[in-house]
Amino acid sequence: MQALMDVRCKNLVNPVCDWLGEIYEPASREFVIPGRGRLPLDEESVFCMLGVPRGEIKVPYEVNNTIEETLFARLFPGMTSMPNTTVLANSLEGMKTHGEVFKMKLLMYLISAVFAPTTSLRPSNKCFPILAKLKEVKNMNWCKFIADFLHDAFSNKMYQKGCRLHLMLMYVDRLDLSTVDFTGIGGPPPPHKFAVSAWTYDAVKAVLAADKITDTKYGKLQLMAKHAIDYSVFGGPQNFGKWMDVHSAPSCPVEARAPVEHLIGQFASGMTSLLGKLVEGWTSLNGSDSDAVARQFTPFVAERTHRPTGCRGRYDYNSS
Repeated sequence: MQALMDVRCKNLVNPVCDWLGEIYEPASREFVIPGRGRLPLDEESVFCMLGVPRGEIKVPYEVNNTIEETLFARLFPGMTSMPNTTVLANSLEGMKTHGEVFKMKLLMYLISAVFAPTTSLRPSNKCFPILAKLKEVKNMNWCKFIADFLHDAFSNKMYQKGCRLHLMLMYVDRLDLSTVDFTGIGGPPPPHKFAVSAWTYDAVKAVLAADKITDTKYGKLQLMAKHAIDYSVFGGPQNFGKWMDVHSAPSCPVEARAPVEHLIGQFASGMTSLLGKLVEGWTSLNGSDSDAVARQFTPFVAERTHRPTGCRGRYDYNSS
């Protein structure tokens, strides 16, 4: 959890988080940025943003009344019900020792306010089984927990739940920043292992201001090359979806089609890039050299485009 102790951005830009929730595609577990590409919601992305432990133990976020009764009196003596998250934060600020009780309260606050916030104003009682295994926290898979919590929330269209800090950092950290003006705010984020320790609130605001299309919609900037998918050969993302509809087997379920669609999109994007470079180089040649290149391509395309095709665009080899 050390990276979170060095967090530089302590405020959220909620509109971009709302927008990301709306463009989330549960079947592929990706945020589909219109005309730009896709960003995965997985363990790796959470780790790169927050630097939280990625161990082998499942985070025991669940109700356990026995553990709750044992720990509640120790954490909140004199109280009969769970305090709200603000009271918990104030309690932490007032503590002068950093022993086990402090660590349990801090972890409860992180879970409730950062990792897995819900619509409730109070910490979830599902935190108690985690607190009971305080020494194992560093061996738990917090990356999977945070990603799965967001996935479940967005799949149920509950966009106010989940780790918004991850959403915001994940998006801005994967944009092409070459056209963003960072004058007066200390420049762009420095090279970093974890985004949470590099991005300031001012830097986030500058990027999102450049990326904003309307008050509730983003996507003006390009994604970094390794995350971008170029759908121009299909006429854009929507036409790519229609193309997949035509060519996919009717019996193919959405869950099975999603990874195929993603890979085909990446392949087509790569081919589009290669064709673009080919055209750029070809058109820079003089007349005789250009004709020589054309002759090299002719055997591959000549007389092959006249075969009859079926209703789905496939060659009909039985036609005479």
